[in-house]
Amino acid sequence: RRARRGTRFALHRSLPGSTLGMTAMPSADHLEALTSEYRAIVADPSRPFPTVDTAPVAIPAEDRTIGVKVDLLQYDAPTLHATVARLAASGITVVRQPLRWAEIEPVRARPAWAPVDAVAEALARARIRVLFTLATSPAWARHDPVAAPHIYLCDDPRAVDAARPDAAPPTDPADLAAFAVALVRRYRGSVWGVEVWSEPNLLPNWRRTGPDPEDDARTLTIVAEAVRAEAPAV
Repeated sequence: RRARRGTRFALHRSLPGSTLGMTAMPSADHLEALTSEYRAIVADPSRPFPTVDTAPVAIPAEDRTIGVKVDLLQYDAPTLHATVARLAASGITVVRQPLRWAEIEPVRARPAWAPVDAVAEALARARIRVLFTLATSPAWARHDPVAAPHIYLCDDPRAVDAARPDAAPPTDPADLAAFAVALVRRYRGSVWGVEVWSEPNLLPNWRRTGPDPEDDARTLTIVAEAVRAEAPAV
């Protein structure tokens, strides 16, 4: 889910054929023909399946966005640089990098950027941009009130996983927004996008009350607006 458009994550932009390794796609006319035929089949199942020429159209290299998810923060310096070199040689232009906020800012207003700096610098030298996926919240940002008696609580054990209390989002989305703003400000020009929380529909990645689309949308909106104000191009 990128802050720029408020949609869930998909490594693409509005460039033709630039989705996760696609370097070619059917033309617009071919796609329209297929769509029309498929609609006709839905209306009349006895209709023969269409045969349409869908010869791919080459996409210029400069218009391709090819991405991969990899946690570069796990590597030591030599392995990091070797991995980034392999990514660049493979034509990768965007890396989806998980970013565990709880590990970077365990103490409020005292973020430890050094590991992220190393990753961002290595990617920048290789001309690879980064999509940061925000996840985990520090203890100081989690102070959800006890749910009212009439509120349903998930009985799934993952909702109260004692080993992963930081998987839930912060109580106040403004805290996450402040972190996201500091992130795009520090790595301005290298950030391709920001994914606001990872898999909020799965436990234990949300609150004790379980996944909540409205709560998720509120968090996304607050963070997205803050990021856009700081870096409109992200």
